Amino acid sequence: MKRVLAAAALAATSTACTPTYVATPYVAGPQPISRVAIVDDSLPEGVSAVETASVGSNFGLIGALIDAGVRDSREDAIDAALATISFDAESDLEGMLTEALAANGIQASLTPTGPRAQRAFLVSHPTAAGDVQAYLDLVALHYGYTSAGHGQPWRPTADVMVRLVSVPDNRTLMENRIAYNVMTSPRGVITLSANPEYTFTNREEMRNNPERLAAGIRDAFRQVATTVAGLMR
Repeated sequence: MKRVLAAAALAATSTACTPTYVATPYVAGPQPISRVAIVDDSLPEGVSAVETASVGSNFGLIGALIDAGVRDSREDAIDAALATISFDAESDLEGMLTEALAANGIQASLTPTGPRAQRAFLVSHPTAAGDVQAYLDLVALHYGYTSAGHGQPWRPTADVMVRLVSVPDNRTLMENRIAYNVMTSPRGVITLSANPEYTFTNREEMRNNPERLAAGIRDAFRQVATTVAGLMR
């Protein structure tokens, strides 16, 4: 119930104002970063499944409560479908990021962090093994599927923040936000378009096709990972 109320309050108080995001671009020094530690456990526990424009949004808090309940039920159904194929979003994204970095000549290792706040960068970093030059913190604000409104198709979405922090002085070397098929992202964010290959007509189609459902999210993650690696050139 708390999850529903929180989502409803957010929907009821949102505005049309779109802020501007200011990134910190990576500038290679005399010794470009070639060895990083990816800090883990940075994804939400489950998928998102959001209609950007919904019927209930026209009816204030009551409509927002109804929308939040519908969304909650939809997300639970999609999570259950993905569980049938042992889908692991965290491992998939970390693996794709490691591969994308390696393709650009950057060696990446995984550094466990233990429990951490969701949707926020780490305040302090664990001790990385070896000769790591920087920590790479990748935070998913959400991932899953989105629709423009009732009766509109569903496509993969991901909203990811990335921060590169130097070792040992903890300076921010890079910070960016990457929005894959996000309809209300701030100006200044790197935006990626959805792959039309992974389009679903409704919840039932998504629930009945877990392999393709997961493939759509993985495709979004792959494009995000490639973009992150490209930012570090």
